[in-house]
Formats: sequence, structure tokens, C-alpha cells
Amino acid sequence: MDEKFMWLMLSFWTGGNINVIEKLDKYYKDIKKLIGLDKGDWYILAGKKVITEKMAVSIVENIEKYTEEYIKNILNENSIKYITFLDDDYPANLLKIEGFPKVLFYKGHMPDNKKVSVGMVGSRRCSRYGQRMCKTISKQLSEYGVQIISGLARGIDTYAHNGALEGGTPTFAVLGCGVNICYPMENVETYMDIIKNGGGIISEYPPGVEALGWHFPLRNRIISGISDSIAVIEAAENSGSFHTVRYALDQGKDVFAMPGRIDDELSSGPNSLLKSGAGVLTCGKDILQEMMFEIKPTIENTSEDQIIKCIKNRDMDIEELKEKTGLSITELENRLLELVLAGKIYEPTKNVYGLVV
Repeated sequence: MDEKFMWLMLSFWTGGNINVIEKLDKYYKDIKKLIGLDKGDWYILAGKKVITEKMAVSIVENIEKYTEEYIKNILNENSIKYITFLDDDYPANLLKIEGFPKVLFYKGHMPDNKKVSVGMVGSRRCSRYGQRMCKTISKQLSEYGVQIISGLARGIDTYAHNGALEGGTPTFAVLGCGVNICYPMENVETYMDIIKNGGGIISEYPPGVEALGWHFPLRNRIISGISDSIAVIEAAENSGSFHTVRYALDQGKDVFAMPGRIDDELSSGPNSLLKSGAGVLTCGKDILQEMMFEIKPTIENTSEDQIIKCIKNRDMDIEELKEKTGLSITELENRLLELVLAGKIYEPTKNVYGLVV
């Protein structure tokens, strides 16, 4: 049995409990010794307060159940793959955080380490405005090859994934349960579409582990850890989304927040972040411009020629461009964004565009 599989086995034995795994690793500093412990040794560890007595009982029961053969069968039967921190393709950003998962389970694929990733978070009870803006921004980013990372929860997470699916770049959901469980079940179609379209369902919890309340704050450190920056769409102050923000700030990540009405509870969180210096998020361009050195836009020549021809002799606002090009406002905004980031046009004032000479 190789070292990677030993970490996999420990994950099954502990139910993926990172706090327990970290304590055991710190105590022994040798996975081979951990895996080789006798049943009685686990109770001795409980006596020394390394783990609780309840956890010792659970581990001893799981040792009998989760043999090497049984684990391999579970993974194969559910089309589940795994990756450990010892693998070269383990998410590079995630290795930089404290308490990173030693093992990640996934269905589909893992994010591409060479591509930019943005974590999108927000309220489960988001407004219609929040839904629309989240989906629009997520789609804009996805169209530029940005990987959207979220949690598949109701509300903002759902619209983030669906916008990314429309944009065409694979999106990835980090769950607070085993990857063979779609939680919430109402998102099963999105769950399947994520896998079908080249993305992935990711979790530090072994298959079969149910969604528990304390799993989700810990799940958020993975969303932040995988991502290059975090976007907060709608969230009350001190909501679950702020777990992700705190992780992001601790990890030195940029945080963007979508401003909202000052009397709206769901805007209190983003507005508070903006007061503290978060980046203003009104469209995908706000994030893309911060990352443009890593973004490689793709431009359809027909649209490009139309726009450049229109502004060749004078600056023009977006409404006039829409009328002259015949493009929909969404497509026009996307093309203008691409041209700005490519350095071919500029925006001297909001929604007015001129040719770079």
C-alpha cells in the first residue's frame, strides 16, 4: 500500500474530519505508523486526549469496515476519484492554506491549475436582482475562460454555476458532504450538468458522509483556497459567506463585492466589505481587469470589425453602438469587454468607448 492510499484510508476511518486528521498527523508525523496502529492504540490516544473516546470507537469500527478492497470498490462503483496533497496536480493554491485537506474526492474533473479560478458566494435567499447579476457576472467570467468555484447551495451558488455553464468554461462545486450525494437534492440537474460539461464535484468527505452544519464553514476554506479571488454577490453581515471572505483575506486573496441598496439586509455584507476596501463588482470586467495579465480573450472578428468601424472616427456610447451594430446588449458588452482587455479600445467615461491609437 503506497503512502497516498494510506491517507485515503485515514480519511475513510475518520469520516474526513480534518481536525482529527491534523491532530493525528501532528502527534505521529508518520502516516505509516498511524495506519499500523492496533485497535487498543486508538483508545490509548483517546486517553491522552489526542482524539475523543467517541472518535476512537468510530475509528475502530471503520477500520473493520473500510479495508483496502472495500474502499476501492466504493470508489469504482460510484465513479469517484481522489487526489492527495502528495499528487502533482493537487490544487496548488490549496496547498498554501492552513489545514488543507490531505485528500479530496471528486466526480468529473478537478480544476485546471493553469487557469484562473474565481469563487462566487452569497445568500441562499438571494433577491431576483442578485440571481440575475450573479448569473450574468459568472457567465461573463466563464466566457473568458475563468473557472467558477462555488458550493452548489440554494441561491447565489446555484446561479453562479448555471451562469458558468452558459459561459462554457467548466465550473466546480465544493460540497459539505460526500460527492455521491447531491445536496440540496433540488440541484441535481445542475450537479449532473457540471460533470457533463467538464467540471467537477469536490469534497474532503468520503462518499456516503451526510451534509452536517459544521461541514459548511470548513467547506468554505476549500472554495477560497482553490480560488484566485472571491466575489460576494448578496449576503447579510456575518453570514456564512463571510467565512469564505475571512479565509480569503487570511490567504491574501482579492475580495470583490457587489454594491446594493443601503436599506437591504442582503446588501449589508457586500457594502460593509466595500467600506473595508474590497473591489467594486458591477460586472465581470471588474475582476478580469485585475487579472488581465493571465486572461487570454477570444474575439470574434466579425463583431470586432463592426465595433471598431463604428468608433474609428469618434467615441461612441453603448446605446449608439447597439443601434449601429445590431448586436444584443449582452453580446455587445462582452465584445466591448474583450476589446478593452485586448488593448484595442478604451473607456474614457462609463459606457463610452473610443479607439486606442
